[in-house]
Amino acid sequence: MRNDNYIFFYYLSLFFSASALFVSCEKSEAVSESKYNEKANELIGQIVSDNSCNCMLEIPKESIIAMSAIERPNYDIRKPLLEHLNLKSSSELDSLIRLSNNFILDKNLLMRNKVKLVDLEFLKSLKRNFDLKTCSKGVICIQKPIFDKRYKTAIITYTYAFTCSGGFIMTYIYKNGKWVEIETAGNSRHD
Repeated sequence: MRNDNYIFFYYLSLFFSASALFVSCEKSEAVSESKYNEKANELIGQIVSDNSCNCMLEIPKESIIAMSAIERPNYDIRKPLLEHLNLKSSSELDSLIRLSNNFILDKNLLMRNKVKLVDLEFLKSLKRNFDLKTCSKGVICIQKPIFDKRYKTAIITYTYAFTCSGGFIMTYIYKNGKWVEIETAGNSRHD
């Protein structure tokens, strides 16, 4: 009987240890997602305020990697992402991308900048009707950023609707309380 009690308490302690570990991981993931939302909204807000567009297309649910595969199937965006974020493996990149899965755009930052959020159907109707009154200063299309582990470097892509440009893959660094744009592998907004 004594041996059975020992085994019972051994398994019970394993259960509680595993439960504590699971709860701890869940909590740290929630903190990471919260930090991601904070930093992503900060960067997007800065890009929106630095641009003259008065409309923004809803941000796609897909990641930069998924969108790149759709838009440019022959281009492997993973390599420059790994390089510019100083990551060692694709699994590190994948874990950082997963943080963006539950991104929630802070719509107040758009209101502060007098930018209207539009959906794809609205954008299609603008193109069909050539009625650009609502978005007279243009429509910016932004994708969810990817950050390094310390949230000091970010990669984000954006473009403008109804232009021939293929979009910009920009690297930003966080310096003195502000996101500063730097060049990315020859793809600069100024090229």
